[in-house]
Amino acid sequence: MISKFCKIIVLLIFSTHVFSQQGYELLMTSLRTGDTEIFATNPVTGDTRNISRSPLSEDRYPAVSADGQKILFTSNRGKDEKVFEIYMTDPAGNKVEQITSLNDVCYFPSFSADGKTVVFGIGNTSEAGVLDMESRRLKRIPDVRDPNVSPDGKAIVFTRKVKSGFAVFTMDINGGNIKQITLHESELGGVGPVFSPDGSKITFSDDERGKEVAEIYTVNIDGSNLTRLTQLGWVSNSACYSPDGQWISFRVTNDAFWRDTERREAAYKNKEGEKRPVWIMKEDGSEVKIIQPLRFQCGIDGSRAVWRKIETQ
Repeated sequence: MISKFCKIIVLLIFSTHVFSQQGYELLMTSLRTGDTEIFATNPVTGDTRNISRSPLSEDRYPAVSADGQKILFTSNRGKDEKVFEIYMTDPAGNKVEQITSLNDVCYFPSFSADGKTVVFGIGNTSEAGVLDMESRRLKRIPDVRDPNVSPDGKAIVFTRKVKSGFAVFTMDINGGNIKQITLHESELGGVGPVFSPDGSKITFSDDERGKEVAEIYTVNIDGSNLTRLTQLGWVSNSACYSPDGQWISFRVTNDAFWRDTERREAAYKNKEGEKRPVWIMKEDGSEVKIIQPLRFQCGIDGSRAVWRKIETQ
């Protein structure tokens, strides 16, 4: 009797675990066409569709508006292969609009909850771009990496090199009121901080004191209650919350290949699609698991697996 009861409980827990993901799809870079493209994948059924549909180009760093109707991504289509501008499209990928012309490497775009502000990183100059979507006016803020806009559009979380590594900071959307949130300096890089959907927490990646190991952490926006969420012993980064704040997706690799020029160039040239699969966990770090439909053929860039809420029947 006890054995049967335990089995029923396990089945109920598993059913709840699966059902809670059925209202979402994950937008992620994939190598399944031979080029890096943006695909939307159902994490339960594995159903997938190509959103970017741009052969012979590299499309990266998807982001989704709060209402799920606008999708941002970066692409080098029609450009020098080292120039990535930001594009916007609809969930079907039918209406594509280029929204930046910076002749630079744009990355990690993010929407404010009202969709009026887009913040992104500008790679070659290490700046944040703050774009007003109504006027299309752009403000550039120096010495900023991995920026992410708060849901209310009033703040940015980002990283900055301090001494030997990178720490997490916040600032107002205009670049003022800069505050250092974390004290440990990550030598591994790839910190990628993001706000939680309610704006109360910041989730980021931090290395394990000089080792080529990084775990996902969370901290309150005032720097209190620093908590490690993962204990995988690999390199975990590129965290992203589901819109309800219940789940976190992230990328995992056993090789910080971006730290070495030869390893990085070989990884991209060989399109090593098993190198950075997508994992998910509950927001408290429990129920950690790999997403099987996104285990292979994932792009090897630092893109987040972004949650988009979908209609369920």
